[in-house]
Amino acid sequence: MRLLLAPLFLVLILTFVSIPSSASAVTMTYEEGKVHAALLLQIKSLLAEVVRLQELLAEQKERSLASASYTPYDTVIFPLSFERIYEVKNGTIKNTNGETGQRVVDKQLFDLFAAVIGDDAVDEYVKEWRVFKNDNSDLGAFVELIAGTESWVIGVNRESYSSGDEQLTRAFANLFTHEYAHILLFNETTFETTYKNLFWTAEDQRHSARVQNLNSQFSALSRYYDENRSRFVSDYATLSAEEDMAETFVSFVREEKPLGTTIREKKINQFYTSKVFVEARAELRANLQALGVL
Repeated sequence: MRLLLAPLFLVLILTFVSIPSSASAVTMTYEEGKVHAALLLQIKSLLAEVVRLQELLAEQKERSLASASYTPYDTVIFPLSFERIYEVKNGTIKNTNGETGQRVVDKQLFDLFAAVIGDDAVDEYVKEWRVFKNDNSDLGAFVELIAGTESWVIGVNRESYSSGDEQLTRAFANLFTHEYAHILLFNETTFETTYKNLFWTAEDQRHSARVQNLNSQFSALSRYYDENRSRFVSDYATLSAEEDMAETFVSFVREEKPLGTTIREKKINQFYTSKVFVEARAELRANLQALGVL
């Protein structure tokens, strides 16, 4: 378009503009002058449209090149088979690997995630959004730090998701709160050390080591939780100290401050000792309230 249309219009303009100031120009009728002026205006308008289209094409090409140039991170902890991998940029998901279009479910899940943790947190922490589907896996979502950076890969299992279902929305909001807790806890090493020293016993550690090697962990986790309900907020919290903290963080966000003295309640109250978590709680509660799932 730049090479063909613009020169053609310029030739037309020169044709009309270069009419000599001779007798033919002097004897031009009033009607001919009106037609001449109208044509010049049309050409000027067409040239402006050509410039606009050229700028639009250049912008689209730039976006396409930016997307194509991004190479997804090779996940180490979660080397799963992903249906889609998106780059997260300026608060939105961008296609990678030459893919075109975005599936509705992928964007719905990302929008819910962003609504839960907040746009600022997405901008600060999230680099990739990944979607997988596995109805035989207990893994609902994961986070993995991109080596050498402060950015994260977020993966979510879409198997059970359905938009418009309030119960599922609440469940996924809890799931995303849990994963966000892992991100926040990564930089709070002193908090983690104190938490483990205060609340994780030798028996807890032996239980955690045992279940790590089990193909199916559900029964072992449920049994240990049933025996220790005054110490853990859920069965999954018994898997490891890291999962205990993330699960307890969800209860910290959702529940009012406990007044009791059980280990479970003390774990929740431990989060109140950190300004980082108290501020995160306030924002997350406001976001969950806005979603109608608090």
